[in-house]
Amino acid sequence: MITELKVIDSPDGEYLIIYRANNHFRAFDTLWEILHILDRQDLYHLYRVVQDYYEHIPPTGLGLILLGDLTTIWETPETSNDDFWKNQEDWEIIRWRLNESSGVHTLELEDGTMIHMLAERRYPLSRELMIRMLDHGMEVEDESEIAITLIHLFILWTTEDGDDS
Repeated sequence: MITELKVIDSPDGEYLIIYRANNHFRAFDTLWEILHILDRQDLYHLYRVVQDYYEHIPPTGLGLILLGDLTTIWETPETSNDDFWKNQEDWEIIRWRLNESSGVHTLELEDGTMIHMLAERRYPLSRELMIRMLDHGMEVEDESEIAITLIHLFILWTTEDGDDS
């Protein structure tokens, strides 16, 4: 279980140090790197640890990005930041990847934005964006039930009548 987070400045930039209950730790500079070592339960614990870490100090730099990414993953349609999801018609997809262990799929955009989403949760993605994602194709390490289910859900959502989300 993840128990602590630290953000460290170094001459090479900021790093996130994640500590586990057994006192092991690792340094990262993106959530995508972190997703490769986490399962769903660890991802949720990381979200809680990050929220606690920034409860009394304002997040900046890499910490602000991590908090935003984790909030996007765990938010619900009721708590979603509608401004974030605007202008999807302008989003240029570079890659769409699935991390099997955490069940998170990531949309990487040309401007460097990475949008991390739980595979089984429906986000306010436009029908047109989902079609472009399907056309682009999802990168997976191995064919998996999660990948197949996610693709089937996207196909279902894009064929629903009268619903743009």
